[in-house]
Amino acid sequence: MDVREVSSKTGDGFVWDEHNVVTSNHVIGIAPAVRVTLVDADGNSMTHKASMRVRNTDKDIAVVKLEGNTTAPAVERALSSELRVGQTAIAIGNPFGLDYTVTKVIVSGLGRSIGVGAGAGLFNMTQTDASIYPET
Repeated sequence: MDVREVSSKTGDGFVWDEHNVVTSNHVIGIAPAVRVTLVDADGNSMTHKASMRVRNTDKDIAVVKLEGNTTAPAVERALSSELRVGQTAIAIGNPFGLDYTVTKVIVSGLGRSIGVGAGAGLFNMTQTDASIYPET
């Protein structure tokens, strides 16, 4: 696959609750339409219409709502306060549109903060050894 041919508006996310999907804001961008493809345990996929619910550009996060009667099983959430440096975690993603990308990572640091310019910043972040890909 030539990754340069993949749309920059393809990305990943996770189902927060039965109607809402969390993704990166840069994935949604100013898209006139949002579609969410859900894959079941057997590998069957179905694409659904979704609408923008809320976004935070400073933290690069967006929530979209599945339209119609579409529901999906939510991820099991844990408390970040129980996270410890050295624990193993799983990073599931879709870098450059490459489906089903899973990486085993190590929690490298907790409570990290970085400045992002003009007095803004990202605070109380979890650091892992997962690779971060630049936006194309």
